[in-house]
Amino acid sequence: MSRSPFRPASRIVKKSTTSKPHYKDAALAELIDGVAHELNNSMAIALGHVQLLKLKNKDESVKEGLNRIEKSLFKCGGIIRAIQEYTGQPNAEVESAVSLSEVLTDALEFDETNWKETAATKNLTIFSFIPTADCSVNADQDDLVIAISHLIHNAVDTSPKNGSIEININVQDELANLTIADKGKGIKEELRKRIFEPFFSTKKTKGSGLGLTIVQSIVSRFGGRMGFASNAPNGTIFTISFPLVEPVVTENSSTISLKKETEKRILIVDDDAEVRNVLNDMLLIEGHRAENCADAYGALEMLEKGSFTMMITDLGLPGMSGYDLAEHVRDKYKDIEIVLLTGWGNNIKKDGRKLEGVKAVIPKPFRLNQVLDLVRS
Repeated sequence: MSRSPFRPASRIVKKSTTSKPHYKDAALAELIDGVAHELNNSMAIALGHVQLLKLKNKDESVKEGLNRIEKSLFKCGGIIRAIQEYTGQPNAEVESAVSLSEVLTDALEFDETNWKETAATKNLTIFSFIPTADCSVNADQDDLVIAISHLIHNAVDTSPKNGSIEININVQDELANLTIADKGKGIKEELRKRIFEPFFSTKKTKGSGLGLTIVQSIVSRFGGRMGFASNAPNGTIFTISFPLVEPVVTENSSTISLKKETEKRILIVDDDAEVRNVLNDMLLIEGHRAENCADAYGALEMLEKGSFTMMITDLGLPGMSGYDLAEHVRDKYKDIEIVLLTGWGNNIKKDGRKLEGVKAVIPKPFRLNQVLDLVRS
């Protein structure tokens, strides 16, 4: 019986057969979780200001620089989520139907690792076959752009001078398949079982060894499959596949739409003053009245004194948690919509509670449109 040339990658997150995790593993996961929370909070502040500056600045060259900063911050967020996924944190990813064709187009424009410069130096030709028909899959667009752009970077890195790379999307058996084929030296047989291992790299000092681990984590998180095969006579073909879903018509996430809205009174609860300020400035764009406080106890006092349309609260509050505050507001103030913010990335269900009665959960860093769309709807 012949073996299929497509070699599926085994999922990197393996469940332990023991009832209690090793204390070192638990400590590492807790450390990564805490670091992720702090980094996501800082990126939310930086990204919020970048998006506000894009609105105020009319200079196209400045906007292009701000776009690069914005993409880099989202890339950092995707890497953090992937590392958390590797440590086995619960999956609570916010996903929606996205066009794989649009994602590939964005990935070909996304050049954070300067692969275009390397491709030009090597005189490489990159052929891309992007179907005009919709190929929608359930995923997060920014994370998928990061995954695909990394695979393109790897293909450029391993390709010989004057070579070529073929990138193709095709649909088969209700699956959307994206392939990236290079004509490099290929992957040696003895290395094939190791390429998805964290910190394993054939690039010596040039690579961290986390790239393919992160890509695989992103693909797996959204129910996809990743694999590789030889590209005869030389090279490698990487394939990622996702189940097709019905397309959803949405506004372009990179375009900030400003609409005249009825003023709403919104309570912002976050222990980081800079996060509160960014959210306040975002809501002021459409004329909403935002009030804020640093903890749940202050929020309860403000709720007693006045009426609010919506409450946007962080989960990681000092004293009473955002979970407890949300449950109290849900039970006592039936008409207030509740939106949860989290810097914990994937691990928003850390204590196992069901998030009932909550309009939405927004992971940090967040987009301006995410906030404004929730207030509008």
